[in-house]
Amino acid sequence: MSVDPDVIRAEPHHEIGALLEAHADEIIEHWCRRAVEEQPHARRSHHVVLQDHLHDFLRKLGRSLSESRDPYTYQHCLPAATHGVQRWEVGWSLSEVIRDHQILRLVILDFFEENLDRDLRYREILAVSLALDEAISASVVAYVNGRDAYLKELEDARGEESREAQRKLEEQATALKEADRRKNEFLAILAHELRNPLAPIRNAVEVLGLQEPPDPAVQWPREIIERQVFHLNRMVDDLLDVSRITQAKFNLHKEPVQVATVIARAIETSQPLIE
Repeated sequence: MSVDPDVIRAEPHHEIGALLEAHADEIIEHWCRRAVEEQPHARRSHHVVLQDHLHDFLRKLGRSLSESRDPYTYQHCLPAATHGVQRWEVGWSLSEVIRDHQILRLVILDFFEENLDRDLRYREILAVSLALDEAISASVVAYVNGRDAYLKELEDARGEESREAQRKLEEQATALKEADRRKNEFLAILAHELRNPLAPIRNAVEVLGLQEPPDPAVQWPREIIERQVFHLNRMVDDLLDVSRITQAKFNLHKEPVQVATVIARAIETSQPLIE
């Protein structure tokens, strides 16, 4: 037989409602003992705080059972929602939150059986169960909302960290580009300035080569200067071509050389250190 929940909610159950309100502290004590026994690993670091709202919950639950009320007004759901928020804050799992209410249901029903002078009526059991189902629902919704809000905050914080990291990377990239631009500008200026002293040196070497007859004492150093000026000119040309340097576009000119010539020029370059 189907029973309309709204009808059950609207029915007053004065006797069990008054009993629940009058013995809230005793029921809480029974609940605490049984909850610790059945969920020994649930975090109870703030056990006293976790009990604070239960007296209000049982009092309002008793009032809801005692009074005929609007079926859509659930006074006991607010403290039940507080239950879910508290359990989320101290690190309970969702299954522990649900089991917490299930234990409370068993404790309340056992208490009624022990303290009523009669058996619980079927509709009273339905009323208690329905009210506690509503409490579980409110508690779970509050728990999930707290969890989701935390996860959203965490996601937003990670997103902000990611955006901040991206911003710093962009700033570093901009700084590197600026440093690279200044380096290229410096190399271009340096190459241009190096051409100024090379030109008169090259002209002086040409003048020494025009002497007739050639002076043997001058011939050797003149050839050295001429060769080194030629190499310096090549290097200055490379420095001037900044775009080739930045893009790593170098054209290697390969040609056969005499090993004796290479050795002779190396000795020539290092002669002062050798001596």
